[in-house]
Parts: sequence; C-alpha cells; structure tokens
Amino acid sequence: TENVVISVLEFTTAAPAKPLKVSIRQLDKAFVPYLTAIRTGTTVDFPNGDKIFHSVFSESATQKFHLPEYPQGDSRSVTFTKPGHVELFCAIHTHMNAHIMILPNEFFTRPQKNGDFRLEKLPAGKLKIQAWHPKLGSQVKVVEVPKDGTVKVSFALK
Repeated sequence: TENVVISVLEFTTAAPAKPLKVSIRQLDKAFVPYLTAIRTGTTVDFPNGDKIFHSVFSESATQKFHLPEYPQGDSRSVTFTKPGHVELFCAIHTHMNAHIMILPNEFFTRPQKNGDFRLEKLPAGKLKIQAWHPKLGSQVKVVEVPKDGTVKVSFALK
C-alpha cells in the first residue's frame, strides 16, 4: 500500500479558485516524499534542505523541465498543468528520484497502511477507479457509485 495513489479517471473538475501549493523537499540526498499526488494547476516547491547543491529535472512526456543547481535554503517551483505521471531526478545525484501523479480532479487519495481507502463526495454513476504505483503499474476497475451509500472496491498490484 505504500506509494500507491487511488484516483477517479476520465473526470475533470474545475480548478480551485485558490492556487494549490505543495512541497517536495530535498533532504539527505533524497526527495521527500517519494510519491506525491496533486491535481492539475498545483505548484510544487522544491526546497533544498541539504548542505550541498541539488537540481530537479524531468524528461517525462507529461511535463519536461530542468531547475539548475541551487544551494541549501533555496527553493525552485514548477506548476503542473496537465494530468499524468512525472518522474523527478537530480542531475548531480543520479540515485535521487521521486514521482508526481498529476490528476484532473480532486477525487484521489492514498491508502492507509492496512490498504483501506475512502474517496468521498463522488458523483453518482459509473466511474473508473485506478490504483497506481510507480513500479507495480496500475489497475483500473469500473464501479457503479450510488446516489447515497458506499461501494467497496479492492485492488491487487503485483
């Protein structure tokens, strides 16, 4: 269940009025957290918490970018405008990598350690729900969401 994102596919909602911001820190020669789920339009800050220089770049089809080397205490930002997966790297420390899953709506979550998850306030109807992991891939299930009540769905990524 670690490093899994559960999300609703093929469903776009209007971006929130207030811009969204999150941080992925560079700490102890690692990106923290390793996996971040955001919605489109979110700006991600990359503060450098190490006493060494870091950079951040991605060659992912979803969004290519390169933030050149910067020292401890500095931060750089990128706004992600389209849905998809972005893998992050540091040009200086090649072992450093992390993942961002950019989603077209606010209907996403991360499961608890026991695998349980909740997606709340979903619209009624047939929806595609995806479980995604950066190394194990994804699994999609179609569920019928009632007007009231809950639906149980489980995933097995291998």
